Amino acid sequence: MLLPKNHEFTEKIEACLNSRPLTELSSDPSDFNTLTPAHFLVRGPIHQFKEPSQPSRSKWWRTKPNLQIGEMVIVKKERAAPLNWTLGRINKLFVGPDQKVRVVSVNTKYGQLTRNVNKIYLLPNSQEI
Repeated sequence: MLLPKNHEFTEKIEACLNSRPLTELSSDPSDFNTLTPAHFLVRGPIHQFKEPSQPSRSKWWRTKPNLQIGEMVIVKKERAAPLNWTLGRINKLFVGPDQKVRVVSVNTKYGQLTRNVNKIYLLPNSQEI
């Protein structure tokens, strides 16, 4: 899955990767400091991760924009590795009574599929990366 450069999960992943210990900083048995990739990037260790800016992590706190016709998506396949999920473009929207898109029709190289939006993952467009 691709995430935008300044997405909170991207920052957390970068912080985790850049905080992993590479080697000890000294041979002193009482010194537990290690050299990390962050030392090369920010000249020191990363001691804390940036917290999300929203007060709640509930999935209903943030409203996601409706999917749009023509957007490139990944269609989740049950019992298949994400590498084997299908790429496609949305060609039809099915809107619920609350005006939220609930189901989409997607053109893929294997034909047309109709799926619930919880099985659809929007790819970021080139302007978001």
